[in-house]
Amino acid sequence: MMRVEPILLEGHTAIAIEVKLPKTTLLVVTTDKGYIMCGALDVALLNERLRDRNIVAARATGVRTIEELLEAPLSR
Repeated sequence: MMRVEPILLEGHTAIAIEVKLPKTTLLVVTTDKGYIMCGALDVALLNERLRDRNIVAARATGVRTIEELLEAPLSR
């Protein structure tokens, strides 16, 4: 199952994506500048090997919902 919906963040529209996978849920909130994601995101890959793409990305571990993702401390 997959859910995609717009959400309002500080006066801007972002897209929230939730994908139910076997034994886990993939969570993403994305804008035109970058995205935050659950622990499945390989931040080191983006910051080191793909630095030239200028993607602003962060992740949060231990989250189970979009709401938790938005409130969790992020790592980059």
